[in-house]
Amino acid sequence: MITRENAPFFIGGALLLGGIIWIARKGVSGVVGDVAQEAAEIPAEIVQGVGEAIGIPRTDAQRCEIAKANGQHLEASQYCTAVDFASWEASNVAGSVQSAYKKAKEIFQ
Repeated sequence: MITRENAPFFIGGALLLGGIIWIARKGVSGVVGDVAQEAAEIPAEIVQGVGEAIGIPRTDAQRCEIAKANGQHLEASQYCTAVDFASWEASNVAGSVQSAYKKAKEIFQ
């Protein structure tokens, strides 16, 4: 029986088996061209559906902004795009380092 916990293993096994059969039938050079063409045609809904099936929530710009405004790092990581979250975190770290540097400079002058 497929459950939420073991679904990724079933999906991974099916993809692996399909990949082995595909490579056996087409050869490696044919597969490389097909992969590039097919990857460009995968609808976003399929990718999002697979993500939800394994427990990854869809991004939500509004929830992302609220989480960032409230300083909720875990919530932001769930609802922001990877690029948005990473740049926000990087700016937080850069701000913290600059703030610490200014305080240290004031103390030791």
